[in-house]
Amino acid sequence: MEQKEITKIEAAQRQLDTAIEMFFEDQDNLAVQTLVYAAYKILFDLHKIKSPGENKKFDELLHNSIGISKFTHAPNWLKHANNDSQS
Repeated sequence: MEQKEITKIEAAQRQLDTAIEMFFEDQDNLAVQTLVYAAYKILFDLHKIKSPGENKKFDELLHNSIGISKFTHAPNWLKHANNDSQS
């Protein structure tokens, strides 16, 4: 299979598209959350590079509206087995 180069934005778009499909097909919620968080991190990091200082507004919104810990809990739990390997 030939691999085509894609941009970070395209990667995030594909992750979100897949997560949306999986969500509406009632597939694995942990996989959906992982894909959404991975796309978020790509877009957040790219925005930070292209628009320094503006992420502060977004950070405040995320912290105040839904809470960053709620948004990051499942993806962080899944990717950090070294901190909680018995769960």
